[in-house]
Parts: sequence; structure tokens; C-alpha cells
Amino acid sequence: MHALICGSCLESGAWYRLGGGRAFADHLVPTITQAGGAARAGVRVERLLPRNGKVTGVRTSDGEDFRSDVVTSSIGARGTLDTLLPAGCADWFREIQALPASIARFSLFLGFEGDVEAAGGTRSNHWFYPTGEIDAIWSEAPGVTPPGFFISFRSLKDPAHDLGRKQKQAGEMVVWTDWSSVAP
Repeated sequence: MHALICGSCLESGAWYRLGGGRAFADHLVPTITQAGGAARAGVRVERLLPRNGKVTGVRTSDGEDFRSDVVTSSIGARGTLDTLLPAGCADWFREIQALPASIARFSLFLGFEGDVEAAGGTRSNHWFYPTGEIDAIWSEAPGVTPPGFFISFRSLKDPAHDLGRKQKQAGEMVVWTDWSSVAP
């Protein structure tokens, strides 16, 4: 997804999907279903189901098993190994557990009422780096103050967004910081 967005920005400028992020699911799910697949939203995976050294499915928190030729995880290698694989599943995952933690990303989703554009909001993505130091989080963590943040008003980008009588708007703020701030 990130490469798709960056590629389009570099090639032809920024764009926003009509109907917002939900439009991706609205178009992908029927394609997945027609190809014999299944897609579920809001379902918590309790563990991965290995068979013959390969993950071949998942068990959900309500006990339902799903089998597949391909299983992907969106919680990172360490999170997947630490929380979803049965104990003693494979020796190789010790190597992954030994890798240093990366940075953490926090997203704050905001709801507004009123005219966000009149208050200074725009359709652009806004990146703020007060000190100009954008690489410190990668090269000097831990112990570095988050170097900047990102603000976006997705409802302003979506021409299909219905503001309604109260002018309801959606915004997002993202900050990156050292992983130790959320480490167990």
C-alpha cells in the first residue's frame, strides 16, 4: 500500500480513493470471494496452524479454523512468532527474536465538527519536522525525542464524503518513536 501511494505521488501527484479507504475493501473482497477465497474484518486470530513446517491456516479467538495455501500476518515477524505460533514450533525463529526492535508508529484518529478548512486544514498531507532532523529516529534511537509528525484530513480528500448538517470531518495524526516506549 505504501509503495502504491509513494509511486503514484512521484509519478503523477497525490490522489485519494473516491469513497475513502473503505473502498479498497469494497472492491477487493468480492474479487477474493469470486476466486474462492474468504476475507474477514474485525476477526481476532488466536494462533497460526502449522502443518509439516509450514503455516497452513489460522484459528480465530472464537475457535473457528481457516485453512489456506498462503497466510500473511500484519503484526510483524516478532509479534507473529511470539504470540501466534505454538511453543517449540521451529528453531529458526530464535534468530528473528534476537533482531533489535524497530521504531513504533502511533496513529491518532480524530473526529471534528465544523469547517476544518476554515480553521486551516487542507487536502494535503502535512509533515512537520521542527528541527529538520528526519533520520534521528532511525539512527539515534533509543533516547531520541520523536523528530516530527504527520497530519492529514482524509475527509477533505474524499469528494464523496458527506459532511452532513454538523460538518463532520475526520483527521489523522501519526508519530514515530523508539519501540522502548511500548515494550513489555
